[in-house]
Amino acid sequence: MNNDDLNQENTQLYGTANPSMEQPAAINTAPEQAQPSISPIKNNREDSIPKERKEGGIFSFIATLVIAFLLVQVINLYFFQSYKVFGSSMYPTLHNSDRLIISKISRSASKITKKTFQPERGEVIVFVDPLQPDLQLIKRVIGLPNERVVVGDGRITVYNNENPDGFNPDDAPYGKNLPVTSGNIDITVPEGHLFVSGDNREGSNSLDSRNELGTVPQENIIGVMKVRFFPFNSAQFF
Repeated sequence: MNNDDLNQENTQLYGTANPSMEQPAAINTAPEQAQPSISPIKNNREDSIPKERKEGGIFSFIATLVIAFLLVQVINLYFFQSYKVFGSSMYPTLHNSDRLIISKISRSASKITKKTFQPERGEVIVFVDPLQPDLQLIKRVIGLPNERVVVGDGRITVYNNENPDGFNPDDAPYGKNLPVTSGNIDITVPEGHLFVSGDNREGSNSLDSRNELGTVPQENIIGVMKVRFFPFNSAQFF
């Protein structure tokens, strides 16, 4: 039955006469006069179901917004964060206005385990500028702690225990389209630091460890670039 309009059915009763001993009587099959019909009873939902408090709906909506906001903050703080590129220091790998996803998972795990987070050579990282703490930079990891990095003759050479004669980190696939590397420096990377460089290395197109920036403390690292999602026609994983 429809709860919004509940009608009580009218039931008509049909009686029979009692037969007497002396004279059989025919069963009266005619119906008695119909009882007055009972008027339909309206049972409105508003009357039968308690009204929800409007205040409860508002509070629920606000609670949902607060939870969503907190969830986004947790994700940005410990897992992933979106960044927009400004400038051309990472050209041709990245362009101005590219949108990226930075992974913070390994960095967060290192904080929990009290271990030093060290990205791999060749990875592109985002970090806090040691010279301007309110600024965040994006560069490529070239030299690791205790390695000797020499820049000269348009190239970078890294010396370590495994490669005492040195090697060019740009021999990796990422380096095949990079411009000539300008600069002249010979430095041993301090413990707990990284030697970083932009990919646009010709002239003064990138502020990095080849010039005024110097080496970057590993504690300044925010995360590692994993995805470029905009522009869509250039989207890729790194």
